[in-house]
Amino acid sequence: MSTGTDFTFDHNFATEFLGLEIAYRSKDAVYLKSDQREHTLCYFAGSPADQTAAFEVSDQSDLDAAATELDRLGHRVRFGTAKEAELRHVRNFIAFRDPTGNNIELVWRP
Repeated sequence: MSTGTDFTFDHNFATEFLGLEIAYRSKDAVYLKSDQREHTLCYFAGSPADQTAAFEVSDQSDLDAAATELDRLGHRVRFGTAKEAELRHVRNFIAFRDPTGNNIELVWRP
């Protein structure tokens, strides 16, 4: 979720009210976790209108199958770049918009 440039309010809300733990921070992002995974939520610098929901798949073949099916259904699918995957701390991902215009990503984590 994009929050602008001040993460104090965002991560205080996430830690104090939602019970998330700070996994780590970078210059432009705060990564939070709710379970054993590396992170489950990320606040980053940028426009608050730039929000994405991400869902995890089990392996690369699931990612490829989803991309094929989404394309077949007429959704424009984009595979993420290596740099984008690195920023998300995932091996690979695809990005697309749902029928109402929401940004969705399917990710394959390490």
